[in-house]
Amino acid sequence: MASLFKNNCTRYLSLTHAGTRKTCSLKTKDHRVALKLKPLVKYQFITELMGLGNQCKDLSFAELVPYPRALFK
Repeated sequence: MASLFKNNCTRYLSLTHAGTRKTCSLKTKDHRVALKLKPLVKYQFITELMGLGNQCKDLSFAELVPYPRALFK
């Protein structure tokens, strides 16, 4: 469940999923802007908490660059 709240004139979004709570600043003072940002940030939070987001792999330089190393010497 996601909820919006205000702390020192800044709007925040708080989301609880499977016992894990995550809070993020929406970096706005306007309630209407916060309401428009809520679905976007909520989607990002859920994908993060479920482990479905973009996960970085530890890749070597050779795997990152498809060109031969001789070009970079």
